[in-house]
Amino acid sequence: MRKPGELLWGLYSDIRRLIALAFPSLNPYHRETIACDYFISALADPEFALKVRERAPANLDDALRVALQLEVWTKYVGCQPDSKPAEIRVRETGKDVTDALTKRIAELEAQIQRMNRASSSVLATASSLPPATTQKPSYVTVKSPDEPRHWRQTVECYGRGARGQLKRECPDCGPGNRPKKFAGC
Repeated sequence: MRKPGELLWGLYSDIRRLIALAFPSLNPYHRETIACDYFISALADPEFALKVRERAPANLDDALRVALQLEVWTKYVGCQPDSKPAEIRVRETGKDVTDALTKRIAELEAQIQRMNRASSSVLATASSLPPATTQKPSYVTVKSPDEPRHWRQTVECYGRGARGQLKRECPDCGPGNRPKKFAGC
């Protein structure tokens, strides 16, 4: 008999070992048939054993596979929550929980109203302000490929302010040169 808490694999290996010891000279086909019957009979639950027997396993390996599958399905169904309607579960929780939930809903609705008022006042303030003035960016564009050095006319050396050269090309501020007479380089 299968002991409470004993795994099906343990029962399977015990039956396999005992059948090999009890019937060493028996035809393997008949030995598997007898082992299958003993395995199903050793299952503790008669309803479970009947379900395994209904699947008509041909040998001990098939009986184990069917028993494992049915056991998993049975445990899965047992873990499913009951399918009570939501109304019944709310009534079962009690008046205290219902009152707390109602109070929390009222607090959240009040918070939403405060946020809506705040956002509408911000929008009203923003609409009454004059439009912001935007300055054009002071970047240089090359107008055509015919004038490749056009940008030099608007570029200033940010070290000393001379037009038409970059700081790295400035004779006074270039790389490796320390400024001699300009503090901004």
